[in-house]
Amino acid sequence: MNKSLILDTMYGVVDAWTATLPFTCAPGCCACCTDLVTITAAEGEKILHYCLEHGLQRWLGEGLATRPTRTPPTHTLNDFAAACLEGRELPEDDQTTARPCLFLQGGRCRIYPARPLACRLFASTEPCRPQQPAAVPPWYFDAVTAITQVAEHLGQKEYWGRLEDVLAALLDISHFAPVASHLDPILTIQARLRTLPARPLPGFLIPEDEEGRVEEILQRLFTAEVDGKKLGDILDGR
Repeated sequence: MNKSLILDTMYGVVDAWTATLPFTCAPGCCACCTDLVTITAAEGEKILHYCLEHGLQRWLGEGLATRPTRTPPTHTLNDFAAACLEGRELPEDDQTTARPCLFLQGGRCRIYPARPLACRLFASTEPCRPQQPAAVPPWYFDAVTAITQVAEHLGQKEYWGRLEDVLAALLDISHFAPVASHLDPILTIQARLRTLPARPLPGFLIPEDEEGRVEEILQRLFTAEVDGKKLGDILDGR
């Protein structure tokens, strides 16, 4: 099954769901648009295709070439979930100050229609300011975590990591040569080494008192159809 088509379905379900929630996010609100966003390879490919279709290949290649690198994550979200379910502890990831996202220009996202799940799901019930970080109810945070785990499961064994690293790592695909031509091949190899393989879903981390609200959106996701098949069945390999 085409992963791009599955992602389109997931994006549609998520966008329709978040549109019904009381968030204050609006165009120009970009406090959450940082380089700490993590994505899967399938999400990265959608972004690269969008950049090619909109003539951003040179801009993106040169941008990736000049961005400072940061310490990569030590584990994926499903790694973390598996450790929690097994009672293991994992080392904490780098918590250095976030930088503005590569795609943020003038307070707007240059790839907004192709933005990944992490961006579609990040929201706040209060306007964000330097002294006022994003505010969401606990059940929403747990729902976001579960949805993102599903996306990682979809892309298991493929690249997973910081947005910029995954994009650079994917440039060995011949279709993306117009972007790769503006980037030193050594940088793509280094980016690949900073990624991790996406892991299968080990289970969800949902508190009992929040199961109802989280299961509501998961049910929407799993019953959504892709080419006549339910997404839940596709993810289960049926």
